[in-house]
Amino acid sequence: MRILVGMSALCGMALVGCGSTTITCGPGTVLSADGTECIGNGGNPDLGVQLTCGPGEVIMGTQCVLTATNCSATGTMLDPTANKCIPATNGTLVESPTVVFSYPNVFYAVPDGGAPNTDAGTGTTAFAPVGSLVAKTATGLTATEPLYNKVGVPIGGQTLQARYPLTAAYPGPFTPVPTTLDPNKKITLGDWEACKATVNWYKSPKQVNGNNAYRLTVDLGGCWPFSVWTTWFFWTSNGSRINPLFAAPAGGLPNMFVTDANGAAHFERDLDPNVWFKDMTNIPFAIAHTSAGTTIDLTANPMMAVNVQVVWHGDGQTNGNVGFCEKDPVSGNCVTPAPAVVNLLAFGPPFTSFFHQLTEPGTALTKLQPF
Repeated sequence: MRILVGMSALCGMALVGCGSTTITCGPGTVLSADGTECIGNGGNPDLGVQLTCGPGEVIMGTQCVLTATNCSATGTMLDPTANKCIPATNGTLVESPTVVFSYPNVFYAVPDGGAPNTDAGTGTTAFAPVGSLVAKTATGLTATEPLYNKVGVPIGGQTLQARYPLTAAYPGPFTPVPTTLDPNKKITLGDWEACKATVNWYKSPKQVNGNNAYRLTVDLGGCWPFSVWTTWFFWTSNGSRINPLFAAPAGGLPNMFVTDANGAAHFERDLDPNVWFKDMTNIPFAIAHTSAGTTIDLTANPMMAVNVQVVWHGDGQTNGNVGFCEKDPVSGNCVTPAPAVVNLLAFGPPFTSFFHQLTEPGTALTKLQPF
């Protein structure tokens, strides 16, 4: 905004008549009660002439202030108290689904196949899953129970043998690289269950592709610091994660977020329902879990829902390098040209991805249709 100097200052510069000279006030100002100067709308004696406000601003009292239009043009909202644009609210809440823990990729030690932390004498140790996709099934475990991956490697901070490939002929030497999470830190069952997610669906204040959008937010708290997570969609036939139809990264790639030093993190994505949730829409970038394909069909599956799954990546990475080429299964030769392929998850070797939490039941797709 632009404010011109007051009349009292102008008198000193002999730019206007002073003393007994009649004062003629400009537009937007009035003569003060004592008749000595022009004052602005709000009675500020230092504001002697009209305010000139910027685009979208209005005069309020003695100053230019922002309007809601001023902020909405930048996707923000007006804070009238502070007279500034602030990040917009998430919109109208649609649903806050229940979030439960997942345990199929975390294991506990069972010496001799007996009760946890006991030894019948042979010295052999097996590793059993703590639970299923949607529930803990192991009993007798305490918060201090150390957790392992499928092959019995403790999960937590680690030092990885990494390399930085330059060319196919020179893949680079292996170099030990520690994770930001202290390599000495090992995750316990208590750590696993202290890390909690909150998931919310909103009608977003923004549009995507020119269409009204839904906003997904995922917030983590109480987790281990500097850890890498991804968010996934599982379309399910009846809202239960144990009945998946197909799956894809939530909103496409990237779908990752990272906890801060306090173990907190935030993920959000605005989604065009015409692309992700509309009845009879095919999701070509999803991976089918059944022979039914990747088309949303609310006639065949009227209870169809989308479950939000949060995955922890124990190696601090969201993908695995599959090499410079993939081999033809018949000839064993590299496919030319080499395809651009990445492994988004590592539930197989080296077993560094872990289902951690999910919405159960999922959010009914009837709640996420275009509006």
